[in-house]
Amino acid sequence: MHIRGVLTGAAGMVLGLGLAVSPGIGPGSGVLDAHAVDSSRQGNALVPYEAPSELDNTGAPALVATPKYSEDSAVKRNFFRTEAGNAKYTFRSEYFLPAHGAKPSYWSNTQAIAMVGKYMYVLSATGQDKGFITRYDTAALKNLKVSSARLAALRDYGLARAAGKASSALDKKLTKAIKQGPQFTVGHGQSMAYDPVSQQLWMWQDDTEAKARIKKLLAISSDTLRPVHRYEFTMQIAGKDLPRGNNLCFDDAGNFYFDSIQAQASGATSKGSERIYAGRIDNGKVTIHLLPQAIKNRPGELGQSIAFNPAARRLYLISDSAFSSFPVDKANAGTLEPADFQYTVLNTKREFEGIAFDSGGYGHLLVVRGPEVLRSTAPM
Repeated sequence: MHIRGVLTGAAGMVLGLGLAVSPGIGPGSGVLDAHAVDSSRQGNALVPYEAPSELDNTGAPALVATPKYSEDSAVKRNFFRTEAGNAKYTFRSEYFLPAHGAKPSYWSNTQAIAMVGKYMYVLSATGQDKGFITRYDTAALKNLKVSSARLAALRDYGLARAAGKASSALDKKLTKAIKQGPQFTVGHGQSMAYDPVSQQLWMWQDDTEAKARIKKLLAISSDTLRPVHRYEFTMQIAGKDLPRGNNLCFDDAGNFYFDSIQAQASGATSKGSERIYAGRIDNGKVTIHLLPQAIKNRPGELGQSIAFNPAARRLYLISDSAFSSFPVDKANAGTLEPADFQYTVLNTKREFEGIAFDSGGYGHLLVVRGPEVLRSTAPM
């Protein structure tokens, strides 16, 4: 089974996009009204479940408190190194992403990252629930040496473009390597993820309050960077509406995952523990179930992202300065043990927005203040 029915109807005909474009600020040709995208609605997508058991993953580092974020807009090679945990990694600056000036900072507020072959996708939020996706051709960027001899090239390009002066020979080459999508309604935007089965980008359209009854999962073309379909559904257990996800990732079989932090103790699970949900979209229908084990010790206060590493077949929970991981197959089976967990706390106070993995298992860490991508120096 795999995800289907995203772009085609029952007879295999391509669905109309129904995109309404209104004049707006920022890049592209206006703001797409993502609410006008073709949509489908169903009832409760959540499969009834028994209360999960709680895995006491003893040995985890102490919960990392959200720091007073540091800012580093200088273009200089950064290294983040492990200062605690049983999995030691080093991250090295790879790209200093474009940034406009303070008024407005369209590119600067990066919220999510995905790696797909030679392409890197980054979502930027522009305020008032709007945002857009930028696709970078990393093969072209490598040829232009923007991660080696020309570290400042992308940062300078953003400033030049904001001033209407991106006309140098290098600027023109960068323009060909960068595809910037139109603005549309994204909400926070931190949940953008890529599904290798449907070959599309996805995200929660979280422009409404988290406890809103109707949840909205948005499919986005990885080519046009425009929304193509919206799935609307409820998530209820015992008649109670559950909050939608803030984070999202897909494994290599088209299953999606998101997490939820327990605001209060419930059943066998303690306050602050982390629950993981898994879902599928088959024949246009969303089905979600809660994984059998809740995780007692999460890496940090804020859940900034969830990620899947296809090379290691591990799920990663990302917080500021810290992340933890565990085998996805054992998580689905409910057979996780404390020894299955890996933990990393890095020596930085930058705000983490997410980690995306390439086919070799290298992690690409997105941070802000200013926007930057750092690559792990070894597979994770």
